[in-house]
Amino acid sequence: MDARRRWSLAAGRPRRRADQGRHPRRAPQARPAGRRGRQPAGRIRGPAGVDGTLGVTAPPTLEVEAKFDVLGRAPTRALLRGHDLAGLPGIGAAREIRHLDRYLDTPEGRLRAAGWAARLRTVDADTRIQLKRIAAPGEDGVTRRTELDGPTGPDEDPATWPTSAARRRLLQLLHGETATVRVTVRQDRLVRDFGDVDCQVELSLDRIAALAGDEVAGRLTILELELRAGQLAGFERAAAHLRIQPFLSPSNATKLGWAAAVVANRTRAEALPVIGEEDEPLSGDVPTAEVGRRILRAQLRRLLERERAFLASPGPEEIRRMRVATRRLRATWRAFGPIFEGRTSNRVRRRLGRLGDTLSAVRDLDVLLARLEAWVAGHAPADPGPLAGMRESIAARRAAALVRLEAELASPRHARSLDSFVEFVETPGLETLPAKPPAARLAREQLGGWIWAGFERLLAWEPMLPVADAPTLHELRIEAKRLRDLIQVAAPMSSGSPDAIVASLVHVQDTLGAMNDATVTAATLRAYIAEHSGVLSPTEARAVTRFAIDQERAAERLRRRVPSAWGRATSPLARRRIGRFIGGF
Repeated sequence: MDARRRWSLAAGRPRRRADQGRHPRRAPQARPAGRRGRQPAGRIRGPAGVDGTLGVTAPPTLEVEAKFDVLGRAPTRALLRGHDLAGLPGIGAAREIRHLDRYLDTPEGRLRAAGWAARLRTVDADTRIQLKRIAAPGEDGVTRRTELDGPTGPDEDPATWPTSAARRRLLQLLHGETATVRVTVRQDRLVRDFGDVDCQVELSLDRIAALAGDEVAGRLTILELELRAGQLAGFERAAAHLRIQPFLSPSNATKLGWAAAVVANRTRAEALPVIGEEDEPLSGDVPTAEVGRRILRAQLRRLLERERAFLASPGPEEIRRMRVATRRLRATWRAFGPIFEGRTSNRVRRRLGRLGDTLSAVRDLDVLLARLEAWVAGHAPADPGPLAGMRESIAARRAAALVRLEAELASPRHARSLDSFVEFVETPGLETLPAKPPAARLAREQLGGWIWAGFERLLAWEPMLPVADAPTLHELRIEAKRLRDLIQVAAPMSSGSPDAIVASLVHVQDTLGAMNDATVTAATLRAYIAEHSGVLSPTEARAVTRFAIDQERAAERLRRRVPSAWGRATSPLARRRIGRFIGGF
């Protein structure tokens, strides 16, 4: 059977078989394996006749598994190839397996609505039909769900396949409808077994590719732990060991859900507006409104590129880049916005603010997680367990923030705002505020004044530097960033060099940014300790407190560097450099 063949499963009237029409209670029962009826497998079998199997062969099993996002592949591979896993000895060497999974459903989503997922899994030349109950992980992060498995046949009609629980349930769920392949996933798995006489588990490092036709729409790497045989105690011990590893993060996502979202994102990415490159250089002899429009056009083009990259692979780096692109758009709009009027300009301003806030909610938690990982690697004891609970809490908040971001990008209002924004930047003269003489109207007549006004706002911070607290100093960082962004967008129109000016402003931003990150991290840690005071063990409380104290000390060290950074950006030399830059228009 060709694994790449597109299936269309027509649930026609099934052929009558020997077991058809038999009452479940009279169907052959599966005899329990093992002594005194104890199930040897973690895939715990239920009684025949349950879940619609009607007593056919291969009764349902209970799949028990836990998934983890992989933050570091090298240590994960080392874990998989290690001597043991939480006391369970390794069994044999790791083996490589490739799966091709084609998930089935009707156009109306009949299987999903019934709470089932169906897939055709091909390994080598063998294809089997597998059905799984859709179930969320429990509070312990472990997923428990019914699984049915059975052989397929050369015909696409499931009614012609060999009798199995999976075939029978699929026919019942389809109820005469036709199922087609909705999502295709390719998995390259590095698998190894661990176990003893009481428990056997399978640990697999899965490199997953969601396919759209013959092209890869997205990639994901996860670690999966599954109970294969024996008692739950060994599995739970192994899962707890994995949860405290700094290079792993518990995951609630399913492969089907992730792949479906990736393919949908690819469709959305293809539907995003396309803006061509600008050929002509910027000129100061052009009206300021049109210079601003062209700068906004270039930055919107970059934002759309970042959104496409995020939809293809929504990782921390793509989120960071998209937030940077959004912030630069907002900064440019803040500078040029007053020379525009109308509904479009007001709508764009609001939408950019909403998008920026949604991106920041995810990015700020990424920064917090990164600081936690860095501190664990450099300061924590060998056992990272005491900080695992806090890490899981942050990861859960980040997952919720990511869901909100994805919903925002998928919303119709986001699509409408992008269309309006594209129309705005592609239409010269649209919603431009009329300038009456002697008001300035050319870019070279206005931009210099805007830049100097921004520099004056930076100078005005001098009396506040000794007494300002961290939230107040964060406003200084914003002022430095706005001035830097304005100078950078105006640079093509000036003969003066902006490099030294930008470098001094970046130094202010970086110093204040690092101080703010340390301050926010410390405050978050203190809040976590207060909220979990009755839950944290003494060891956990001490570990989190040590981390908080370390961040508070780092913030204080950075606070002492702020006056020096500000002085470099506002020195007499810096003033002369800005004057020469403005004179170059």
